[in-house]
This record gives sequence, C-alpha cells and structure tokens, in this order.
Amino acid sequence: MVRGDSPWAVEVTSYGAGEGFYAGYTLKNSALGRPTVDTYEDAFVQNPSVTVVPAFPPWDPTELVSIGGGGHLVLKMGRAIVNHPDNPYGVDFLIFGNSFFQGSGLYNQNANDPRTYTLAGQDKIGINTKNGVVSVSVDGIHWFYFQNQPRLGMLPTLGRVWLEEEGEWGDPTDPTVPPDPALHVKDLANMPLVKLIEHYRGGAGGTGFDLSDLIVPPGKSLPKKFHYVRIEVPVGQFRTEIDAVSVVRPASERRRWEIRHFPWVQDPAVEKNAVGMKLNSSGAPALLHPDAGELPGWVLEWSPSLRQPDWRDVEAETPTGAHVFFRGRRIEEEASP
Repeated sequence: MVRGDSPWAVEVTSYGAGEGFYAGYTLKNSALGRPTVDTYEDAFVQNPSVTVVPAFPPWDPTELVSIGGGGHLVLKMGRAIVNHPDNPYGVDFLIFGNSFFQGSGLYNQNANDPRTYTLAGQDKIGINTKNGVVSVSVDGIHWFYFQNQPRLGMLPTLGRVWLEEEGEWGDPTDPTVPPDPALHVKDLANMPLVKLIEHYRGGAGGTGFDLSDLIVPPGKSLPKKFHYVRIEVPVGQFRTEIDAVSVVRPASERRRWEIRHFPWVQDPAVEKNAVGMKLNSSGAPALLHPDAGELPGWVLEWSPSLRQPDWRDVEAETPTGAHVFFRGRRIEEEASP
C-alpha cells in the first residue's frame, strides 16, 4: 500500500503497453512507491538482496513497468509537484527507470561490493538511457509538455548509502534529493563506483524535470501545482521501463544557509580537503576553513560515516597534523544575512 501523502506516485490512472513492450513487464503498479532499493541477485532467488547501483539497476517485473511505442503511463502523485524556489538546482520531480552505466565488465552482484567496479574509459563510457515524452497535469485531462525532453535515466538509481569506513551498505538513499544536472557522463570516465556514489550526496539519482521548462500555450497560464505525470513513448520508438516518480523536497533553511555561505561543502571532492580542526574559545573542536575562517555554530564529533542529513562527513586535521575522519554538525540557528 502506498500512502496518499507520499512524495511518490500512489495510483496508476491509465496504462497502455503500446507496441514492442517488454513481455512480462506489464504490472502497472510496479511504478508506484519509492525507487527500488534492493533487487534480486538472479531469477532463482526469492528475496531481493543486492543493492541497486548505477551499474546494476532494478530488473524484476515487480520493480518495473514497460511502455512500448504508442504506449503510455499516467501516475497520480501522493504530493503535489510545485515549482518551489528552494528546490535544489530548480528540479521539481524525478523519474527513475532501469538505466545503467557501462563499466569495466559486468558488475559482480554476488559480491555486492562497489569497490570492485570502475566505470568505462572516455572511449566507451555511456548510460543505457531510454525514450519517453513526459508531461504533467492538474486534473489528469489537460497536459503541459516540457520544452526540453531529457532521455530517461540520466543518472541511474542508487538504492543505499555506502558506508566507507565499515565497507558495507547503509540506509536507503533519499529519492527526493535531486542530482546535480551539471554532472556529465564524460566527466565520470574511469571513475571507481564508490567515488561516483559520493556524487549522489545521499540522493537516489534519477532524471530531473523543472516546471519552469513547461510549454505554456497562448492564452493560458501555468498552474501552480500539478498532481499527475504522464510518460509516453512515441509510435515507432524503442520501449522504456519505469520504476518510480518522486517529488523533490525543498532544501531546508539550514541547507540554504550552508549553500549561501560555504558553497564548497556541496562538492564531495573538495569537502574532505577543504576543512581543518582547531579548538575554539570554549575548548571544543571547531571547523576551520582556509578561506572562510572558523565556521560558527559547528562542532565536530567522531563518526565513521554519514547517517543523518544534518551531518556532514569531513576530514579534520588535528593539532599534531594527523588527519581524522569526523562528522560536522551545526548546533545553532544562523540568521540569514
């Protein structure tokens, strides 16, 4: 059962498989709920035990619904899609399918260890994306289309957070956190899978859509809220498979303050090397940035990994010059300047 106030689709109001759909993948309710977290190792196991990663996507008929040429899928969302000014990167909702990155051979799902896999080089890297024309509606009758129609699956799904210190999978990722649209495939060539996972920043990936890109017919105004998402595959085009659709969650005031004042914390490649540690006036360890100086309202506590959204994993330099992995957390509300 999918709750009506969920950030994902809660009802399939219309489905037509079209022509050339993938046989057996017509369980329309497979597109309801959150994106798949764990999938099946193979067709002979009864329970999903392999974490979905960008190199091993969901693939079971209970996880995906297929749409062939001339087919469509209409989903009613549990929460309205809004063009909120605080939505990260301007992305308002995400679509998840079964796309995947090409890499160094096949991902070993039996080991279920992302440290053993590397994405392909510049000459071979790519994403197995899919066709699909996306539109949104207030009432499920009148539809607005997007000026730009990105191919579905631009950032393949990641099911769980990787706990680097423990060397194991942790809690499910957050499908309401969109990926950075500036992340390009060619920039990821030869990247270890565990490094790619850092760029997800706790999110689940997906293809992002911005309501600002909607086409507004002459004489009409753009509604403020949308409750339905339709995915169509044009006649004669290759099929697509859909796992889920989710509404993006606006950034919190804490996160907005963080982005405004310390944009360097957004980049995981920079974050671990951009901060140090010193004792503040009360004798407690505090974050120190080489350009911004001491960060007020932050404390450091030992932690092997990031487990809560209000924490940031950082590498801190102790007074003796040793580098220790800490988690940083703001402990006071900062007024907006």
